[in-house]
Amino acid sequence: EKPCGEGILPAGAAVLERMGVLPALVAAGARPFRGIRYHAPSGRSADGLFPEGARGYGVRRHVLDETLLRAAAASPRVRVEEGFAVRELLRHDGGAGTRREAEGRASAIVGVVAEGGRELRAPLVIGADGARSRVRKLAGLDGRATERWGVRQHYRPTTPPPDEEMVDVYVTGSAEAYVTPVAPGEYGVAWLRGEPSPAPTPLAESEGATRGERLIRETLRGRAGIAAALADAPATSEPLAAAGMGSVARSPIADGLLLLGDAAGSPDPITGMGVAFALRCAEGLPRALAGAFARNDFSRAALTPFVRLRRHEVAGGFAVTRAVMWLACRKARAELAVRALRLAPPLFPALFRLAAG
Repeated sequence: EKPCGEGILPAGAAVLERMGVLPALVAAGARPFRGIRYHAPSGRSADGLFPEGARGYGVRRHVLDETLLRAAAASPRVRVEEGFAVRELLRHDGGAGTRREAEGRASAIVGVVAEGGRELRAPLVIGADGARSRVRKLAGLDGRATERWGVRQHYRPTTPPPDEEMVDVYVTGSAEAYVTPVAPGEYGVAWLRGEPSPAPTPLAESEGATRGERLIRETLRGRAGIAAALADAPATSEPLAAAGMGSVARSPIADGLLLLGDAAGSPDPITGMGVAFALRCAEGLPRALAGAFARNDFSRAALTPFVRLRRHEVAGGFAVTRAVMWLACRKARAELAVRALRLAPPLFPALFRLAAG
């Protein structure tokens, strides 16, 4: 479980389909959605439909992770080790990552160290451990996270509303609530605060979770659409909060190391692109690193094709995310944006194509 909007946009769903994983997710309850419905503070709404009939999917994050883990474990030459936490990075001179970085004498990474000093060595270490990546921190590649914070919780209305296959986004000018169908009859609501939060500390997140359900219900109460069914619906999960939404890495590569997914840096979750970006970059990784494997060279220079791949995949999405954040943070801007979508329906698919590269 983690604070997550739990939506997979069509670009990510297409990767899962090519991997053969999507049918298992659907069998586990993943719900399709065909677009996003934006609700302005005044109550005016506009539908943005994905181009060419594409579908995204909402699915509980633990279901997605478990399904991907099973698929990985069933792959040839893959060994899954659970209950394993990285404590240090191995370098060829035996130095620990944080100390060597601090002393300015970084050397090639050749593996990781777990609890008790257990070592795992590899010619290439891939840190795919999320927005709070420990691997990134140990490598000295941490950047500055955004100051936004959010809460997520799940609800099951007693009277099921019509299944319109849409994600609903309610904008207030200081916060946004995202309602995603994640299982039959169940909806996840992610609430993001549009103003800076306290530092991303466990205390701030604990306080955020305590207030989370009240904030979500206050945002949904009195709004139209699916919000009316969820404002007083029974909760089916505990609220989870996270501060410092949106992560940054100074670089996604180092000698012997590559950062993937949110560990490499992710946009603010306002556009829900994180999972799709991670899947697209992961799918392109073998092609980008073919030369490095052929030469058995995993130096920073040899890993630069991945940097170009990632830039191609995410640059448009980061730009669209910044624009959406600018529009959502003021009521007047949000009203104009929703009105523009109502008057010019092709605008949404055009922006969506730009975000998807």
